[in-house]
Amino acid sequence: MPSPSPLLPLAMLLHAPLAHAQAQHAVEVVVKEKGSGIPVSCLVEVDGEPMQTDDRGRLTLLLDEGRYDVKVVSYEHALWEGSLIVPIDSRRWEIFLLPQDADNVVTVVTQKDHPEPSHQVFSTEELMSVPGTFGDPLRAIQSLPGVARGSLTDANPVVRGSEGYMTGVWIDGMPVPFLFHWFLGRSVLNPTLLDEFHFLPGGLPAEYGLVSQGVLDARILRRVESPGFHGRASVDLMDGSISGRFQQGDWHTFVAGRYSWLGGIVWAATSAFSLGEFFLNPGYWDYTARTVGDLGDHEISITALGGGDDLRVGGEGTELSEFEEALPYDPRILMQRQFHRLQADWRYKAGWGRTQTAVSGGYTQELSLLNGLGFGVDGPQFGQISGFNLQMRHTATFRMNEAWTLHEGLDFTLDTVKSENYAELDTNGEPVTDHDVMSLVSPYVESRAAYPWGAVHIGLRGTWHHYQGGNHLVPEPRATVRWNVAEGASMNAFLGGYSQRPQAFQLSAAMGNPDLQPIRTWQTGVGGKVQLQPHLTLEGTAWATWFQNLTLRQEKLVVENRQAGEIDGGSSTGDPYAYGYLAPSYVDGDGMAVGGDFMLRLSPTPKWYGWISLTLQKAWRFEDDGWYPSDHDQPFGLNVVTAYQPGKGWQLSSRLQLTSGQPFTPRVGAYNYVPDAWQGIPQAINGARYPTFFQWDLRAEKTWLKDRQSITLYLDVMNVTAARNPIALFYDADFEEQITYVWLPVIPNLGVEVTY
Repeated sequence: MPSPSPLLPLAMLLHAPLAHAQAQHAVEVVVKEKGSGIPVSCLVEVDGEPMQTDDRGRLTLLLDEGRYDVKVVSYEHALWEGSLIVPIDSRRWEIFLLPQDADNVVTVVTQKDHPEPSHQVFSTEELMSVPGTFGDPLRAIQSLPGVARGSLTDANPVVRGSEGYMTGVWIDGMPVPFLFHWFLGRSVLNPTLLDEFHFLPGGLPAEYGLVSQGVLDARILRRVESPGFHGRASVDLMDGSISGRFQQGDWHTFVAGRYSWLGGIVWAATSAFSLGEFFLNPGYWDYTARTVGDLGDHEISITALGGGDDLRVGGEGTELSEFEEALPYDPRILMQRQFHRLQADWRYKAGWGRTQTAVSGGYTQELSLLNGLGFGVDGPQFGQISGFNLQMRHTATFRMNEAWTLHEGLDFTLDTVKSENYAELDTNGEPVTDHDVMSLVSPYVESRAAYPWGAVHIGLRGTWHHYQGGNHLVPEPRATVRWNVAEGASMNAFLGGYSQRPQAFQLSAAMGNPDLQPIRTWQTGVGGKVQLQPHLTLEGTAWATWFQNLTLRQEKLVVENRQAGEIDGGSSTGDPYAYGYLAPSYVDGDGMAVGGDFMLRLSPTPKWYGWISLTLQKAWRFEDDGWYPSDHDQPFGLNVVTAYQPGKGWQLSSRLQLTSGQPFTPRVGAYNYVPDAWQGIPQAINGARYPTFFQWDLRAEKTWLKDRQSITLYLDVMNVTAARNPIALFYDADFEEQITYVWLPVIPNLGVEVTY
């Protein structure tokens, strides 16, 4: 048995509860019909002991920690059998039963934590039907309160006035560089392998480190529901995917893969409508593989995960010239990124608590020749970043008594980074290059105490950052409190400090600023939640964030003395001349964001479910020139999501989005005599704003169930009103007229999905 952590005495000094809760754990079971979502009144057997759900399909169990064999029996539905593991923290289990005419088809269990402060939890089936997400439940978080629209090429959530990279993306405790594919792409994790995910926009507990704003924590399945092979295949206009899972003895195996053919569709449309010889060829791919061994109190798993995006120019006449072939990059590849991760995980459970140890490593690469042209700035501009990553993570939970648990852990990361700046070539035509080894060590401890009136969590994390030869130690104290005001009503408050290092390209000596300090944020907020009716809840949070050492991007005019022929392959001759261009630079600055998130949510009923989310916020940045709006400052954001289930396998859903337009920096033209061209000189930072953003999305799907198979046909239409929402701004040759690029007017996606 593993020995207790040396951090345990320190944790015990934080505080102990003054009152004790009951010895058993309250577990809420909710049983529904798969497809319709209708609550099912039925018999639930837990280790052979029968119990009855109420008319809403609900049942509350008082269980000790451990594994339980469960059967769910309904004369109108197929028998469900499985094992539920009661963790230290209470859980809410949703069990979906199939109608009797679909006998022996496997059903799905979704487990959900009871919400902590600023903790949004949804079932997978709710989010898969959100229009505009193309059936990807993780994409639906962009419709939740506190989330702003990000850039075109970076779909990471922009949360509460922060930058996109400040909200971490975790998959089973393994940080990954990105979760969503560019443009309209889905997430890199196949939804059929998604067990649960948690979105925390702020007020993170101490167990979450390495990020300074929020966390999207997705978790892959670890159990196959029943012996045998189960699979799913889907094909639509965007991509095709296939997944499978099977159980052999104590081992559970999951595999999935996806490949996009968007480039072929773009090529076909270009050829059919004679739109020209050239076309943009976008594409993406991803894969997941996992095997889990259930060895009683021990559990081991190995997981492989990866994904990539590609945007290049295709068509006739794209052959490289002799000069282009000599370049250190392929100018036809406009943007490209990929990552690969391999993780080994060991988990142990005992009467005193549980531990988890994970080791992961892999390769990451990102290239961009477009940043700075209106396609996003969260990546290298005209350059490439690549390198290898190693991460180790250990966590432990100690059950001190029935009402008090201690959580401790340690994160360690090691990154080797190579950065190449293609905007600056040496005399041999090679890019300016920088190599660095970055590391991080971050232990934490947190006390979680339950009281009759609520709960108190107090934690401390310390993070040691090492990069570019420097060392930085940052303490991160955190605390959350929850009050049970009345039955069905609660309030919460949080206060905490967080840190993360700037992105690798921002720290690079070749393209960034190696003197940047770790980013720090201080967050505070107060909120509440009230149950208005059995299926209707209202919740909201007022929050404020202060950013310190925030990495800010500037553009500076660089003037170089060049010889004739340096930039055109030697075709020009003459005397040396001065050549000017705009290059990004990165500086430390400060910032502030304040706002409120509100949600009115209708949980699934026999016919309807949905929510209305409202975000009111302001976000500023500060540097030597003073205060200005952040790149994602969107003071107003409204999302209305509704879903209707008329029966017979039909589901119809709608999403309305209305948000403030994003700010941008206007430019004025200045004539550069050599090389005889106009250049845009930036004016007031984010001193102008795009028009208000409006988008209406619709989705319709029909499911047929028979024997062990189900077939779903769906149509997802984004922007049904053909609203012309700007996504990028360019200028004419002399920078007198703005040219606005808009999103495609209407984006339909027709597909079919087969489950067996």
